[in-house]
Amino acid sequence: MNNAIAIPAEIKNDELYENIIQTIHMFSSEIKTVLEVGASSGDGSTEALALGMSSLDKKTLYTIEASPVRFKNLKERYKRVSWVKPINGSSVHLNEYMTKGSVMLFHNLIPTQLNEYPLETVFDWYDKELTAIKYWNIPTGVMEKIKPDLALLDGSPFTGYAEYLKVAGAKIIILDDILDIKHYYSHQALRNNNNYECLFCNLTLRNGYSIWVRKDIL
Repeated sequence: MNNAIAIPAEIKNDELYENIIQTIHMFSSEIKTVLEVGASSGDGSTEALALGMSSLDKKTLYTIEASPVRFKNLKERYKRVSWVKPINGSSVHLNEYMTKGSVMLFHNLIPTQLNEYPLETVFDWYDKELTAIKYWNIPTGVMEKIKPDLALLDGSPFTGYAEYLKVAGAKIIILDDILDIKHYYSHQALRNNNNYECLFCNLTLRNGYSIWVRKDIL
């Protein structure tokens, strides 16, 4: 998490962006509360969520971003949209991050694009992220009390599965980076969960994404 810069949106006018909007339209009667983890400056997946939700009568979109710089941009972008609620913070508590041991096991045992980087580099990213949270005094565990109908998870590479566990049971779960450390385990958990059906999945768009819907609302 480089807190000093804003970064370009990844989910922008692509297949996932369009399928976020389509999914909300398909299940509009089931959606009131939406949670996004990893909003960045709000011009990517946040924009798709907001566009999809714009026609809903009663709605709230909670958007979580840890970086102070990107959060400032996010808050400014949606300051006139009362039902979008930007939150500055880390989705989970520090003790819910993957351990370095589990990061090492993933790096060593599961072949992904993460293997393009030496383990020392991955550990450096990990250390810098936790250091930044402490240095900037960023609140942690901010997704704790939000019970979403739809959750879009695209936050830190080291918190993905912990985030999934907190929203498991939501009507709709959208995962980005399912072929990477971020949501590899979350995607596998949903594949093995008989309560969910995969609505959309693409393993070739960046590091893959999947959209899951609870079977009882299909």
